[in-house]
Amino acid sequence: MTAIITSLRSDLEAIADSINVGGADYEIWARRFSEACDSYFSTLDPDQRRAAIGIAGDLGYRTPEEEPEYNPGVCWRSGINSAYCHCGHHE
Repeated sequence: MTAIITSLRSDLEAIADSINVGGADYEIWARRFSEACDSYFSTLDPDQRRAAIGIAGDLGYRTPEEEPEYNPGVCWRSGINSAYCHCGHHE
């Protein structure tokens, strides 16, 4: 099991390192990391998934319930005022 844990940690650290948000705040990084982890978790069997979620939590993974709530008019992707956001999801 130790080899599996080591492999899971290595995979999750690689995911964390790959999340590049160009100077955005930690909240945005954590959301993107969590989304990437959710995709990764879906590829694991249940026992590995439980272990991976624990490791990912140490690295900054958050469940949807742990996500911060933004005020109306604030972009859920960038965390800035949607009138000034450059993400392309606002009109």
